[in-house]
This record gives sequence, structure tokens and C-alpha cells, in this order.
Amino acid sequence: MKPFMLRRRKATWRPNCPRRTDHNHFVPLHDLQKQKLCRPEQQVMKLVQLALRRPLTKQEQEKLQRELAMMRMIWRTPITSSIPKTAPARSWANLEKTPGGVWGK
Repeated sequence: MKPFMLRRRKATWRPNCPRRTDHNHFVPLHDLQKQKLCRPEQQVMKLVQLALRRPLTKQEQEKLQRELAMMRMIWRTPITSSIPKTAPARSWANLEKTPGGVWGK
């Protein structure tokens, strides 16, 4: 048997798909996350103020991108491993208590 490639056109499968639904759950940052955000946030603010006065150099642009990436990493990373055991942790169990649950049931 010769190899073959099966292709489906968008027109054939698209009508059968349900409409897309997005559920955004906003969870407040923990104190440790807020502490970790201070340094990158200050660096970003300095660079933004500088950019308002003059164009940033290539090194400054790269630094801005690094700091913004660091901030995104801190926002998106669950920090349950670095939180003291007495503090309430962001976890799947807590998210399941939100309206619609984790998977938007």
C-alpha cells in the first residue's frame, strides 16, 4: 500500500464545531508574587519613562523585553511551592470553587 495524505477542507469540518467560549478567572496575586514583581516593575517603569523622552537603544529594548517576560512569568506561575504552608495556596481545588469551575462546566 502506498502512503497517502488525508486532507479535510475547512468547509467540511468547521460547521460541525461548537462556537468558541472563553472563561477568564481573575485570581488575586499572593503577597510573595507581589514582592517578586517589584524589581521588574521598577525596571520597566524606568525604561518606559526613558522611552517617552527618547528612542531606546537596542540594549535597552532587550532589557525591557526581558523584564516584561519576567513579569509575565511571575503572573502565570503558580507559587504554591514557595508559599509558607500556613498561607492559602492557589490550587486546582480553589479554582474549582469558582463559578463554572476550572473547565467552565
